[in-house]
Amino acid sequence: MTHIRNYIRTILLVGTVLGSSSFLLPAQSYPDLVQPNPGSKPSYESLDISQVQAFLTQWQGEETDQAISLGAFSKALAANLSVRNATLQQLRSVYQIQSRQLANLKDQAKPVFALFSDASNPLYSYSLVTVNTTGGITTTTESHKLGIGASMTQQLPSAGSVSLTVKEGSTLSLNDLETDWRWTHKPSVGFTFQQPLGLGEGLIDTSYASKILERKTLEQTGAMDAIASTQSALVLQGSSLFVLRQNLMESRYLLQRQQKLVEEELSDTDSDYIAGRVSKNDLERKTYAREQLLLQISSLSDQIDSVEDSLGTLYGPLFSSVPYRVSVSLENVERLFSYRGTALLDDSALFEKVLKNDATYKEALRKKRIAQIDSMFNNLADSPMFSLGMQLSPYYDTSQGNGFFGSIGELFSNGKPVVSVSVNFSASDLAMRTTSMTKEIAGESLSQAIIQVTEAMQGVTSNLEDFQRRLNQQILSLRLALSDYQIKANDVEVERIRTTMGLGSASSIEIRENLTYASAFTVLQSLRELELLSLELDNLLGMQDL
Repeated sequence: MTHIRNYIRTILLVGTVLGSSSFLLPAQSYPDLVQPNPGSKPSYESLDISQVQAFLTQWQGEETDQAISLGAFSKALAANLSVRNATLQQLRSVYQIQSRQLANLKDQAKPVFALFSDASNPLYSYSLVTVNTTGGITTTTESHKLGIGASMTQQLPSAGSVSLTVKEGSTLSLNDLETDWRWTHKPSVGFTFQQPLGLGEGLIDTSYASKILERKTLEQTGAMDAIASTQSALVLQGSSLFVLRQNLMESRYLLQRQQKLVEEELSDTDSDYIAGRVSKNDLERKTYAREQLLLQISSLSDQIDSVEDSLGTLYGPLFSSVPYRVSVSLENVERLFSYRGTALLDDSALFEKVLKNDATYKEALRKKRIAQIDSMFNNLADSPMFSLGMQLSPYYDTSQGNGFFGSIGELFSNGKPVVSVSVNFSASDLAMRTTSMTKEIAGESLSQAIIQVTEAMQGVTSNLEDFQRRLNQQILSLRLALSDYQIKANDVEVERIRTTMGLGSASSIEIRENLTYASAFTVLQSLRELELLSLELDNLLGMQDL
């Protein structure tokens, strides 16, 4: 009864407290998730390169025929991609087209010489013409005409042109009213000047040709940079797959070592089941665990085959001869250690180098410059055109039977100069409206290009910050993995001592050894990830030797 009374008294007391208006629950609210953890931050400085060197001495040893550095693999991959990758071949074809167009544009600045004949001055023509003259007299004239012309045309820096033309036409004719053939020569010299007006700044802009050449050069440079950036991306992709393959092979090896222990345990369980020491359910549980392990091993093998197929597609038929192991370069790891913390972000010269080499930023700068050039000039086809033409030719009377050279003498002795000059101008209101619209479009393109440059610069900053974070995390992971490996290696030694004292077994030692293998593979995978980061850093800095 005493216990019951105490229980009732306690309930009444709690009810009184809860019902009291003066009782306040502890103040709680949603936590501030933005404030950083006041605890200590992970240390990157406690990892020394000598620890890595000691580990590699044990687990990597000297480079053999079964190992290849990631740098050597990336160079070999780049060489194979150059000759067999379809994407690179297409980009190279675009580059060749741009190069030919640029060479043709440069050739246009040179004088162009030509030989020609036309309808007014044919290379050869024959005619037999009969006409009725005044008084009903019919005359027939037989003629043989020979002609040739030559010209020299020079494009001007202002998009205009000058042309000098020389023509010579000789006619041998016989009229039935005459008794002998006569020669007639008609040489002529012509000069033509054409110039678009208001094409750029001022009435005549002499920088037009150089700016158009610069524009075409920018396009060619863009095609060349597209090849380099695509090849670098493919090499980095192939190198990542190469590292992934070894990681998967190491994971499969660990499961295969575990399989040996599972098989032994299953065999012992089967013997215990026959002896009646365990149930059938225990045996089925062990069998199921074995099947699960075999499924994982099979899945890893399939993944390895898939990665090798992808590598074979990138690398080519010679991939089968490439060693499967990636050897870690201590020099590359040590170089990355010098960039830990905020070293990459604090180095302004390095940022400028990354910015200068970034493909997106360079493309944005090219587009901006092209847009600037386009905004400087109107459309050539829409510009008003001014032309000046001059022609000089002699006129003289020829005599019958004068002969070829006699006719030439008559030309110089009796010829009178005939000079003609023509000035022409053409413009249209439609062309002017089209020019205005072209200017507006070019202005909008320039504004967009300026925005792209700003975004590209921000993208470079973000990429560098992301790379710094990944580098720091990878170095921290390496430090933790090395510490874990040392613990696991010590556990093996402890277990061996325990076994000599009868407190352990060969199986318990093997379990500790498997854990050591797993820890060592984690260290190696961290180092290989650093190798990939080193390759990526070379790409960022434009230091890749492909």
